[in-house]
Amino acid sequence: MLKDFLKNISIYGILPVVGKFFSFLLVPIYAKMFSVEEFGMIDVVDVLVFFLLLLTSFEIPTALGRYYYESKESNYKKTIISTGFFLTLFFTIFFTLLALFSERSILTNYIGSTQYRYIFRLALVWLFLTSVGTYLSFIPRYDNKAKQYVIVSLISISTKLLSSILFVVVFNMGLEGVFWGYISGTAI
Repeated sequence: MLKDFLKNISIYGILPVVGKFFSFLLVPIYAKMFSVEEFGMIDVVDVLVFFLLLLTSFEIPTALGRYYYESKESNYKKTIISTGFFLTLFFTIFFTLLALFSERSILTNYIGSTQYRYIFRLALVWLFLTSVGTYLSFIPRYDNKAKQYVIVSLISISTKLLSSILFVVVFNMGLEGVFWGYISGTAI
């Protein structure tokens, strides 16, 4: 039991730290490629997306975990998973559309300029993919499929890192490249 506990902590606790570390590796590249204003804009949009992510998730993955183990019957588990998935889709679509319809107000009041409209829209695509992907990432955890979780997570983290470098450095896409990198890594 203790062995399984330590194994799960090492997988599900350390892997997110690895993802943050890989993101940290992008800081020197971004510092070289972007002005202070652009660098700050990345953070502002990141914070906005993570705030909206709280609204879209409603802790549905946690609720899934609460009910997932009540029965070993596969039909029950499929029902629980699909119900959680459709709730996640509903809230994600609702808050993404709400943000899109409030785009001008959000850009003017929160970001301070409407010139970042395309970045904002890319961030909403990233929000949608992140919300759905976060929900789906809990299923292998609850099924005790740690290898599947690790493989998918590492591929996603690596794709985000490499595609961000590709879009920002090689294709010189600027801020758009950052968010296309996020989208690429999350879409996996």
